Amino acid sequence: MDNLSPAAAYLTVGIGGAAGSMARFAVAQAFLKFKPDNPFLAVAVVNLVGSLLIGLVAGHYAQKNAVEYLLLVVGFLGGFTTFSSFSLDLFAMIQRHLYAQAALFAASQVVLGIGGAALGFAVTSRPG
Repeated sequence: MDNLSPAAAYLTVGIGGAAGSMARFAVAQAFLKFKPDNPFLAVAVVNLVGSLLIGLVAGHYAQKNAVEYLLLVVGFLGGFTTFSSFSLDLFAMIQRHLYAQAALFAASQVVLGIGGAALGFAVTSRPG
């Protein structure tokens, strides 16, 4: 991409990923102060915002061969979004026998996440 060496591409992704992971941690800490009784809320917000952002950024760089794509989409947003955390939280809800909450959480994250990515992509990839 943009004549980057493989080492430079990995470094670019790593820098973005580290920043995205730190941003995810900051959001989680903020939500724990705001809503300490619902630690799952931070994951939901991060996944929805991350899905929208990944759609926006990927749509913008869809036709370009850019360092920014590696840094922002693969790195930052890959580190920021939390599907693995989502899976663990969903499992925790099931273990606690919160079946209705788990079903609503899973369905809303999938449907709204796909919707956010589609909306973001549509907004930034329109001709003109």
